[in-house]
Amino acid sequence: MPGWKSQLGYDSSDSETLNASDQVGAILKSELKEFSMTGALCSAKSPISFVDGDVTVGTDLIAEVSHGFNTGDKVQLTSSGTLPAGLSLATDYYVILVDADSFKLAASESDAYAGSPVDITAAAGGGTHTMTHFPTERSALDVSICTPLSIQSEGVYNEDAAHSSGDKGSHMLAVRQDTLAGSTDTDGDYMSLKGNSKGEIYVIDTDANASLDAIEVDIAAIEVELLDQGTTLDTIAGDTTSMDGILTALSKAEDSVHASGDQGIMGLAVRNDTLASLVDADGDYAPLQVNASGALYVTGDGEFTTSDAALANTAIANAANGVVNVEESLVASALSNRKYLFAQNLGNKNVYIGGSGVTSANGFEIPPGSVIEMRAGASVDVKIIAVDASSQDMRTLELS
Repeated sequence: MPGWKSQLGYDSSDSETLNASDQVGAILKSELKEFSMTGALCSAKSPISFVDGDVTVGTDLIAEVSHGFNTGDKVQLTSSGTLPAGLSLATDYYVILVDADSFKLAASESDAYAGSPVDITAAAGGGTHTMTHFPTERSALDVSICTPLSIQSEGVYNEDAAHSSGDKGSHMLAVRQDTLAGSTDTDGDYMSLKGNSKGEIYVIDTDANASLDAIEVDIAAIEVELLDQGTTLDTIAGDTTSMDGILTALSKAEDSVHASGDQGIMGLAVRNDTLASLVDADGDYAPLQVNASGALYVTGDGEFTTSDAALANTAIANAANGVVNVEESLVASALSNRKYLFAQNLGNKNVYIGGSGVTSANGFEIPPGSVIEMRAGASVDVKIIAVDASSQDMRTLELS
């Protein structure tokens, strides 16, 4: 290979064959990488024994803990009783490695590597069955490696391996192709990634292409429909007068004057019998909402005004009340249809107002000389209490 150097060696007493004890290895080098492959020829392995109970007839599996054999090892069988049906004495078999504690037997080496075992139909002959390894010598050009080759290279990582600073890897290249085109002969061939003159990789989104194809089909259908009406998309695109007319009918300029027959788009709202937010966060677009009757939900800005006409015939009542440190009603008998209630503390100590159970610890404080204004109907029973037994002068004014 151009740019590569190779080295092969073995330690044999003769150059014609490699024996079971020989060691072989190979090194491949390039300017960027060094790969090393090492292995050893198989030597004779220790015999192992198994009994009928170690054989699974349905799967042809033989169980033997730490048996030490590999796929392709040639073996023969002997027995102190009768071999399982399907196996024979003085016959070459080849191991199919399943795991460290189990294996199968094949009739040929090619069957072993293909994973095709001998069919064991019964295992009931009794006795102990022994499997003996028969390693073979091979020519130097036909080397059988006993242990799997170990290949080492910088830039090769296991799945989910964690990154470490200083890790090395190979530079992945792509082919520059200013005009994208095919560069392989047939479907299924290997080919390189491709990029444009800037180094941007060409990609394709099949889902997006399918959507574009659907849009093109829809446009074609629209054109056919328009042709039936005696027009085309081109005439619509160039007909600014008609488009302006449509836009004018659907939109109105600020302060434009209403004209009979004006057209517009109906504004819709969402029915929501129990008013609740329909958006996720402050600043999101939200629809208007209406109740079951179609009434639009609105909220005031906190300012309410009352016309003079509504207050034209308002009744008025005023009273004085001496308040001590026992809870009592601020007004003994409320003015009928009361709308407003004013209270003033003319005493020299604090008083407190609130609902039933008011105390100086939880009530609303009215310091000496202070006035409080409340919108309180006649049914609202405002309670009051002073800080001690000395009477405090409270004045009230009611409007209805």
